Amino acid sequence: MSIFHPGRAILNEVAAAASEEIIFTPQKGTGIVIRARIGEKLFKTAQGNVPVNMLARRFIVFKNDLPGFPGKGDTITWKERTYKLSHPDGGPVWRWHGNDGTSIAIYAIDFGTAQ
Repeated sequence: MSIFHPGRAILNEVAAAASEEIIFTPQKGTGIVIRARIGEKLFKTAQGNVPVNMLARRFIVFKNDLPGFPGKGDTITWKERTYKLSHPDGGPVWRWHGNDGTSIAIYAIDFGTAQ
């Protein structure tokens, strides 16, 4: 056991306490309620020759809370808004978060009011 293991456990407890409920819905499946830490990320991208700033929501979740890896077409519902998983630069919709392999950051764009 690493000397860092107890510290990681404490950080995971703090992360869980700082999280909010979201509904993660795979493209082919039903929604599940999980907890996420929520932030935002500003991306600088281009459409043709025009630079564009785009704001994406970032949901940090524990990987084991998901039924599989998230993908384009999946959605997240939070605070009566629906977010479609998408990366403004066309990159992957998720990345590993932290260095212990337990959390991932999911990027999503506001798609409108939840139905």
